[in-house]
Amino acid sequence: MTLEFYLSILGMQLKFCLDQLQKLAEDKLQSSVTLENTQRRLSNVRRQSQQVTDMVVEMQSKIGSNRVTRMELQVELEKERYLVCQERYT
Repeated sequence: MTLEFYLSILGMQLKFCLDQLQKLAEDKLQSSVTLENTQRRLSNVRRQSQQVTDMVVEMQSKIGSNRVTRMELQVELEKERYLVCQERYT
């Protein structure tokens, strides 16, 4: 086997390695872009999640307030009913 044969084999191996290196570089770039997009989506989801959480807290507060108002109105109604009943029987 001649030196030219070994050089030819080395040349093919070098070309294969360079092709692999280029493919890995392209994959790295694609992965980087994918990661960036995923991080952006995650940030959006976190922001939306916080907005929903804030809305839920606000709605729970309103519900609690409405319950108190309803109870106060029920007490007033019962007082009025009691007074009407007293007036009827006096």
